[in-house]
Amino acid sequence: MGIMHIRAGKFLTEQELDECISFLQEQGAVQYFKTARQRLKSALITVTLTEGPNLVGMGVIKDRSPKYNEKISERSGYPLHLDMCEIGYIGVAEACRGQGLATQIVKQLLKYEERIYATTSNLHMMYIFRREGFYPQGHPWRSKEGKELTLWVKQ
Repeated sequence: MGIMHIRAGKFLTEQELDECISFLQEQGAVQYFKTARQRLKSALITVTLTEGPNLVGMGVIKDRSPKYNEKISERSGYPLHLDMCEIGYIGVAEACRGQGLATQIVKQLLKYEERIYATTSNLHMMYIFRREGFYPQGHPWRSKEGKELTLWVKQ
């Protein structure tokens, strides 16, 4: 593993934001770039992993968003607390997968927030979330892109 950088989203430079958005796009983790950029800038915590000049992994704890939490509650049928945070934008470069980097990112993020949830359609992330004390809640729903999402809440 290279170097792990931990900071609030407001401390990311414009170049770093661009790199994160490009990285997440390559990982298939974002479709709405304007929203993703805003959520990255307002993130409570960002974790980025770099090897030399290259971003090879990342994840964030998104800022509290009661309105978004209401939407997730409606879609999943599970009553989220409105003050909970979402963990997300977790990705690892294909060449670096299988080294436990996503798990390290999640573990690092969990040091900063306890009342947290995630939504995912990724089976590998579901496995990591379960191992880190998250449990599926409510029922699956379809994203705008047609993916089946599930809600995972940290217990």
